[in-house]
This record gives sequence, structure tokens and C-alpha cells, in this order.
Amino acid sequence: MSGVFGYWHLDGRPANRALVDRCLERVSPQGLSDIESWVEGPVALGQKSSTSPDPFYSIGSARVACTFDGRIDNRAEVLDALSTKWPLARNCPDYALVRTAYLEYGESCVERLHGDFAFALFDQPRKQLLLARDRLGVRPLCYTRVNEAFLFASEARVDAG
Repeated sequence: MSGVFGYWHLDGRPANRALVDRCLERVSPQGLSDIESWVEGPVALGQKSSTSPDPFYSIGSARVACTFDGRIDNRAEVLDALSTKWPLARNCPDYALVRTAYLEYGESCVERLHGDFAFALFDQPRKQLLLARDRLGVRPLCYTRVNEAFLFASEARVDAG
């Protein structure tokens, strides 16, 4: 299990990595120490997990950042569907599978994923943020708008104070 947090300054102000890291310190689950954050311009994504898988990488020229909590249960099916165009290792992390499914299917990638998960993807070239969670809502994903900032987290009690 991971904790996720992120925000987007809608007025274009630069995001602050220290703020992301501070908020992630308050995200459960407790006892997890590895914090990874990604900041570019007005957008910041981060996650706290037991291992830092560095989910904020690019595939080729695609620039899509992802923060992920959960698991994908139909990995083999999704991998098989993507394998001809997007070669992924069978043991790739779930966040890499989600990012690649997004690159192939766009927002409809969510319809192809089964499991319990919550994730955020920021598509840099399109300037779009996609938030999604599993159909049953097993993994929480809370969001709000405060003034000119859109914030999301894996729990509602996260604050920047």
C-alpha cells in the first residue's frame, strides 16, 4: 500500500517539492519511509511507499508522470494487449503498466484495468491530469479545489500545515 498526494496550481505558479514531501509525511500508511516526488512547472505528484519505484519516468518521447497506489489484477491480459507496440517486462511495476496503458488507450485505459487501485497521471504535452480509482472504490482518492489549486490525496486529512 502507498500513499499518494499531488496538486496543480491552476494559475501557473510553480509547484513546491518541499510542500509535496511535507504532505506525504502526513499520508498513511504509517511506517513507510520512501517518498518520491515529481515537480514540473505548476504540477507536483508524489507517493510514499515501502519501496521507491520511481514512477516518474518517460517512455521514449512520451512525458507522462504517474503516482499509483494499489494493484492491477489483470496484468497478463493488459500486458498481452500492449505487447506488440509497447514491450514491457512481465514483472514490470503496476504503475508502468498503467502509464503504458494510458499511452495506448488514453483516458479509456481505466476501463481495461481490474484490481484495487487509485492513481494520478499528468500528461505534460496535453496539460491534462487524470485521476482514477477502481470501480468499487477500495482505494480512496480524495480531491478538492482551494483557490487556484487543485489537490488530491489518498486520504482527506492531509494538510500542508
